[in-house]
Amino acid sequence: MTPQGIKDILQQGEGIEVEFKESLFELNKSTFESICAFLNRKGGYLLLGVANDGSGRRGAGRESANADRCHC
Repeated sequence: MTPQGIKDILQQGEGIEVEFKESLFELNKSTFESICAFLNRKGGYLLLGVANDGSGRRGAGRESANADRCHC
């Protein structure tokens, strides 16, 4: 994932294949539910350290947000 790809996802916002989670270190139940939902569909992007409005939280700014693609 390139920095520009992450920026594009942040601008797109949350949707069926994109989920933002504020937590960086402790993953709550809703994070695992999102992962399961991605696995039951065609995958998606889970960005940690990002609030629902796309802003960075707890030291994770827009350029440093972590993104990973779930592959089923």
